[in-house]
Amino acid sequence: MFIYRKNKLTMNPITDKPSSMSRKLSREITGGIYRAGTKLPGERKLSEYFNVSRNTARIVLKDFEQAGIIERRPRSGAYVSESAVEIIEKRISSSVLQVFFVMPVCQQVNPLILSIFTTFMDYADSRVKSNILFLNKITGDLSLPWDNAVIIAFAFEDAESLKVLESRAQKLIVINKKSFDYNYIAPDNYAGGCLMAKYLLENGHYNVGCLLFKQRHVAYGYDFNTRYQGLKNTLEKGGGNLDVFLIPSKRAENEIEYKKAADYFFSKDKGVTAIACLSDKMSMYMYSEIYSLGLIIPDQISVIGFDDQYYSQFTCPPLTTVKFPAEALGIKLVNCINEYIDDRTKSIEEEIVPMLINRQSVKNISNIM
Repeated sequence: MFIYRKNKLTMNPITDKPSSMSRKLSREITGGIYRAGTKLPGERKLSEYFNVSRNTARIVLKDFEQAGIIERRPRSGAYVSESAVEIIEKRISSSVLQVFFVMPVCQQVNPLILSIFTTFMDYADSRVKSNILFLNKITGDLSLPWDNAVIIAFAFEDAESLKVLESRAQKLIVINKKSFDYNYIAPDNYAGGCLMAKYLLENGHYNVGCLLFKQRHVAYGYDFNTRYQGLKNTLEKGGGNLDVFLIPSKRAENEIEYKKAADYFFSKDKGVTAIACLSDKMSMYMYSEIYSLGLIIPDQISVIGFDDQYYSQFTCPPLTTVKFPAEALGIKLVNCINEYIDDRTKSIEEEIVPMLINRQSVKNISNIM
């Protein structure tokens, strides 16, 4: 990852750190990619593979050699030692800061939290040991497997759960949700909703349909409502109209509800030209229903999503969507945790503005209407 400053190409200071490469290479050794006795690639190839400078690669290899993880053989190169895995695991267990990611069980299949977590693991300081704990219910009687750790809470909306977690934490950081009571790092979902509306208005869509849950969904409640408010307020301010179809949250993945939504939006008196979906998953349900009605996206109806899931660029047509800043959130979390190791009094209040990914699912009808 590179950034430009004053016309000079420099490495990103987050990724070009010995701790970043050390953590990644350690995982490849413990994961069996480089087994005991295996020769490692040369310095240049390692620096290219891990996207770090050669000097950083040299520092990591020297550290691994001194720790006994690798062995240098004259005129041959660096080889993984027989005790490499044991040494790496001892290093991890002696970390100076324990971090727990805590979230409901349903989040284990969420690709966005996977992206946040893997980004964090790639770039966090080597002094940080990370774990994940899935919990559906948090009460004061709950026995938790940590003592005074940093807790990163994801997808907990009720105040009582967060209060219990805070009482057990050295520091509590809420991610994916802005909080007035706790440290937080979150995407600006309201700004994301505004981006959806502005893009639709720019392309001539003033009569827009939107899917929304009747009750707060266990996984999406706060996100959806905040995105919806940004979409609604911006669209109405620009002279547009938002027609909402409500889906019971318990039936969020029921195809019948999306069929009802399609029938509602495409009735003759509605005149809806675009469907705003507050997640890419919703968009895919609507794609299915639109095609089953014999309609063509975007020629006859436009669709815009939110999240930029891994499949969004490969759909037919590729989905125009607002990108959930998962990687940026992970990097920001790394920054905050690394700084916290040295300064444990600093508060964390960060919002990350998403960006719109323009693909092919929204038609420009500004010259037609």
